Amino acid sequence: MGCACGLALGWPPVPDASTSSIVASILAGTVALVGLGILQIIDAERAAREPLTAPSCDPVENRLRALHLTAKELAVARLILQHCSYRDIARICGIAPRTVQFHASNAFRKAAATRRRDFEQLMLEGPQASAPDGESHSEGTDAKPTLR
Repeated sequence: MGCACGLALGWPPVPDASTSSIVASILAGTVALVGLGILQIIDAERAAREPLTAPSCDPVENRLRALHLTAKELAVARLILQHCSYRDIARICGIAPRTVQFHASNAFRKAAATRRRDFEQLMLEGPQASAPDGESHSEGTDAKPTLR
């Protein structure tokens, strides 16, 4: 072991050939293990950055993924689909209600929905359930205000 330390510190090599080959093998193995560790760290970081692309069995989740929403938009959209109020979503996500409205508006725009109710119907029931342009779903008192 003293030979390995000496070699690492730049001391002159030991004249014994078998000791030198052992030291070289140990150093090569160490470098290889360090390299493998670095590659594993790089792969783990890349996997954490890349979204999962495996198709889901849930059609609602597939419709949400197809919109290419940001992480916050996706979180807000999922809570909207659970019929949470904007105030509740703000509390759950730890953001201001106005920020919830901003993310919801972006999700609605990406889904080509003009209102929360249209977005919910489009995501929960699919594209065939959405109303043609000009037809309103908001007869009655349960209509939500339009976000723009």
